[in-house]
Amino acid sequence: MLSSLRTQKLLTSAVKLVCALILGGITEEVCYAEKGTRFPGIISFRKAPLENITGTVKDGKGEPLPGVNVLIKGTKTGTVTDIKGMFRLNLPTGNETLIFSYIGFKTQEVSVSGRNGLTVQLEEDAAALGEVVVVGYGTQKKASLTGAVATVDMKAVQDLPVSNLSAVLAGQLPGVGVSGGTSRPGENAVITVRNPIILSKDGGTLQPLYVIDNVVRSADDFNALDVSEVDAISVLKDAAAAIYGARSNQGVVVVATKRGKAGAPKFSYSGSTGISDATLPNMMNGVEQATYLNDMNNAAGKLATDPLIYTPDELAYFKDHNTNWLRQAWKPSTVQRHALNVSGGNEKATYFAGVSYNAQDANFNNINNNKWTFRASADMQVTRGLKAAISLSSYLGNKRMYYLKQGGENPENDIKSLLYTSQFNPPYVNGLPVLLSNSSNTNTIDAFNFFEVQNSNNYTQTKTTGFNVTANLEYTIPG
Repeated sequence: MLSSLRTQKLLTSAVKLVCALILGGITEEVCYAEKGTRFPGIISFRKAPLENITGTVKDGKGEPLPGVNVLIKGTKTGTVTDIKGMFRLNLPTGNETLIFSYIGFKTQEVSVSGRNGLTVQLEEDAAALGEVVVVGYGTQKKASLTGAVATVDMKAVQDLPVSNLSAVLAGQLPGVGVSGGTSRPGENAVITVRNPIILSKDGGTLQPLYVIDNVVRSADDFNALDVSEVDAISVLKDAAAAIYGARSNQGVVVVATKRGKAGAPKFSYSGSTGISDATLPNMMNGVEQATYLNDMNNAAGKLATDPLIYTPDELAYFKDHNTNWLRQAWKPSTVQRHALNVSGGNEKATYFAGVSYNAQDANFNNINNNKWTFRASADMQVTRGLKAAISLSSYLGNKRMYYLKQGGENPENDIKSLLYTSQFNPPYVNGLPVLLSNSSNTNTIDAFNFFEVQNSNNYTQTKTTGFNVTANLEYTIPG
């Protein structure tokens, strides 16, 4: 009888245990065997002790941060802070480390160690600022962004050896095309968004609208910026650009320049130097070309006395008198850039100032471009809720170039003109320049000597200057 009752109790306890396991599920929490219970082949469990932890998460200014992820380290258990930045979490004993993460801030681990009523202050992460996208007259988190907006990874383009900001965007954004223009120093690249079209019968522009610090600017103002003074670049497409009206039908390039941050003065220098060169094609030398022309004319039935046939004496002369016109005119070009910035301030006022220098020359002599840019800005907390900001920027440019009959403003034509010049033609004879024509006819009115034009004072020098001042007041209504 006693044996039967004991068996019944064992079965009842076993059924309760199985039901508890099925209803409770499998958890990651620590379990312990209940003392004083003996079941053949059966162990009962109880949950590890839990500790109720509360706390508040704030930013560097002491403002509460809603939506911060709070995770128990080593588990998938966690919570998020409410609108007041507060959280509540049951923390198992023995696992007392919490992980706090939030977009735009550094992830932080905090050891609880029996404490309650925690106050956690998260530090802003400059590297995560790319998660915030500059859009029309404001910013927006990437996670909540639904429009067609492309953003530039500014870290990836800081050290590119380019002389204008348009060239920085090449290959960086989907749906954004960048063409090199004429590729001469000081010439800006051309930006197009998607596949632009002009609907006006009076013409128009295929270039997008440029907005710098919430002010509509020209393409020249955009290209005058140095990459070291730019904080973010976004390209708005389609409906995302509609906030700027009809002028945004070709897309909008939105730029936010760098501002000061509270703290001790911080200096930053960046510089780069690049060399632009090319592998030039190997053309026939003077003897090879003259021999080839002789073979062609002989096959056409020309006599040895024909003026088009080069004599053995002329071929011998060409062996010691050969000029590769393109190689003689060509040289590696250099691009250099230097930038120095400083920023700092306190809770009441911050400042930023920067200066940059860009220099670029061409693969032909006497073509170059130099540019200086300056920028300064200040942000002030005038009174509670009232902020003031002012920005000053300027640039100085100096571009020098010459104009050829053959090439004009296009260096490709200059290169072809030199490449196709027969190498048995010397550039000078008895100190006098040899004038050559690259025309298909026999007229010599367009004949010229490349080196004479290149080394003459027949060049154009263009100086550009710009100065911009913007100021704004922002008042936040309390409440």
